[in-house]
Amino acid sequence: MASKNSVLLVLKQNPGIRYHDLLAKIVGEYSNINSSRAALSRLVKNLEVLGLVCRRNEQLFLTDKGILKIQAEMKNKLLLRLEELVKEADYRNPEPLVQQLSVFVERAKQEQDLQSIAKSSLSFPISKLERISDKTAEQSRHLAYISRVIAQCVRNLRAMNFKDSLELKLSEKRAKRIVLGIAKKVSADFLVQCSDPEKMKQLKESFGGVAQGESVVFPVAGFEKTASFLLDGKTKAAIVAGDLRIDIEPERVSISGPAKKIIEIQR
Repeated sequence: MASKNSVLLVLKQNPGIRYHDLLAKIVGEYSNINSSRAALSRLVKNLEVLGLVCRRNEQLFLTDKGILKIQAEMKNKLLLRLEELVKEADYRNPEPLVQQLSVFVERAKQEQDLQSIAKSSLSFPISKLERISDKTAEQSRHLAYISRVIAQCVRNLRAMNFKDSLELKLSEKRAKRIVLGIAKKVSADFLVQCSDPEKMKQLKESFGGVAQGESVVFPVAGFEKTASFLLDGKTKAAIVAGDLRIDIEPERVSISGPAKKIIEIQR
């Protein structure tokens, strides 16, 4: 339901708005047009009695008192939110506090009354923000250290040839080139699994595949043609060639296998 503050804010943003246009802005908050009309009539009359709103030729305006009222409400919300964020400061995610604090500082530079209100109402000292800054910097240094340790572990695991993977979008020009280039590394029969039975049948008939359970096994010489057939952007399939596995989906392809082979494949 529309509140006094919401109506005041609409009038602040739309000075001189006509009554029926104001009604159109709040009607969605009520079950029917009659309910919204009755509620708005009561609200506007109440705001007029309080001296916050005035009418001029069927147009509605905020009075000076109304402008001060909504500005004070908006300032109070800004300050209350800032208090809350400082009190519950999250050093791992300081962005909400930084955003609110930046907005407050910029507005305080321009609005002398906001400065006055904030000086008397904000409970935290500047040193509290300083401590938050120090804690955030400490957390940042710790995360940078953790990042370096992880990066070193990645290098070590790759050097020891642990399993790795490469993700490619089928729309990338190099995607098909990389997949078809794997043919040079295939030295034995490979198998294919496909979600489309009709496509599996076409594969067997076209490239001499032999059914083996739910998979079809193909001779090494047919790898490039088989892979090209599956890279049509419509098929969900998997190719297993020795210690390499290629998962094909309509928009992406994933290649997994020993880290050193994944590095070679990308060259």
